[in-house]
Amino acid sequence: GVYNPKLSARLANTAYSTANTRNTVGMCYRGVKDALIRANLDDGSLSGRSAYQAYSQLKKDENFTEVKVGKNELKNLPAGCLIVWDASEGHPHGHITTTLGNGKEASDHIQNLIIRDAKYSVFVPTSTNAIA
Repeated sequence: GVYNPKLSARLANTAYSTANTRNTVGMCYRGVKDALIRANLDDGSLSGRSAYQAYSQLKKDENFTEVKVGKNELKNLPAGCLIVWDASEGHPHGHITTTLGNGKEASDHIQNLIIRDAKYSVFVPTSTNAIA
């Protein structure tokens, strides 16, 4: 797929407002799922209780393409990318978030981009046929 800046902007804006409205802690997967649904990038099919479970589902999602990004480059990602962190010590559910393009992230709240000592994957919106 080809990176879709329009979709990325839509996702970032939706993620920002969703996170601001929710303003909870510990519900990152729920916040990101809500934002994806509101941005018409998910039909509600993302499932599981833990954030890291999104990885295998996003891998098969035609709206997203996995890209390799070095850990030192994560803060430089454009707005509207998804980062999925694997489970790690102290974080058994992993973490999922949407980049806001300014070193910040939106999940169920807004915060500075988290960099963990764990495996991670980055997905960018690439679909040309997003769910309308």
